[in-house]
This record gives sequence, C-alpha cells and structure tokens, in this order.
Amino acid sequence: MDRQEIITAAAKFCETRVQADLDEVAAGIGISSEELRSHFPDRYALIWALGKMGTDLMEESLEKARVEEGPAEDAVRRLIAEAWTYAPFLAFLYGENPLHGPGELDDAFVRIGKRATLMFERGQREGVFRTDLPAAWMSEAMWVLVAVGAWSVAKGHIAADDGPDYIVELLFNGTRARARA
Repeated sequence: MDRQEIITAAAKFCETRVQADLDEVAAGIGISSEELRSHFPDRYALIWALGKMGTDLMEESLEKARVEEGPAEDAVRRLIAEAWTYAPFLAFLYGENPLHGPGELDDAFVRIGKRATLMFERGQREGVFRTDLPAAWMSEAMWVLVAVGAWSVAKGHIAADDGPDYIVELLFNGTRARARA
C-alpha cells in the first residue's frame, strides 16, 4: 500500500476503533506494523494525517455543496448531504482533541468554520434562520449533528438513508412537537 491508501484504509478502520493503537490499525488494514510505522512513526503522526484528510474532505464538501450559491437553506441541505458521505469519519475526527491547536489543521478548521458560518449569516439576512443565535453556533451544531448522525446509524437508532433528512429536520425545526392544526 502507498501512503494515501494507508491513510484511507486507516480512516475507515478508525471510524469504529477510535482508540486503536498502531499495531491494531496495521492488523486491521492488513499491513505489518513495520510498514505502518515506516509512514507514521507514532499514533499522533497517523492521527494528524487522518485529520488532514478530514479537513480536506470538509473543504471539498463546502465546494461541492456550492454553499455561496442560492438560498442559504438549500445550501445547508446540500452541505449536509455532502458531509453525510463521510459522516463516520467526521465522528472520529470530533473525538480527536489532539487535532485542535495551532498549526495547519487548526487553520483549516478556521477556514471551514468561516465558510459555514457565512452560509448561516446569509440565511439570517434572508430571514430563514434565527438571529437570536450566533451563526457560528449554528455552523458548529450542523457539523456535530452530522457526526452524531453517524453514531446513531452505528448504534442502530436510525437508518443511514434517513440521516441527512433527520439532521436537517432537527437543525431547522428542533425537538419541539409541532402544533396540531
């Protein structure tokens, strides 16, 4: 396996084995520990590479969703649909505190946050999103709901096909019962 193939396989493996050490990751993806260590000398190096892959996926999803185009509500729906394609990996990333801090990854998280926040600010100006809550909070809540959606699928609480719709519904309408007509 080349380095990128290892990163991709490790990402998939770590979605469900978040605390795996390097030996477990190597065995789980079908390579020797020595081969894995030739690319990643320690767990932090592997996690950092996975974090880079994750921020790349998030930035790519912002592009594919065309978050600056059309009504903000539609842009949010498109972004959730794009992010859902790697939701289990996003759930893994949210659990990796060592990824947050100064440096390239943090810069990427800041860029991602700014673009998503601008989308929610646009929605506030359009009158479709609440103005009594910060747009940055809505942005963070959206990403976390995608991650939690993946955990809910893994636990059997929801069907994978329902994830994006459930996320949109909860994000836009909350948990309160609808008024009966």
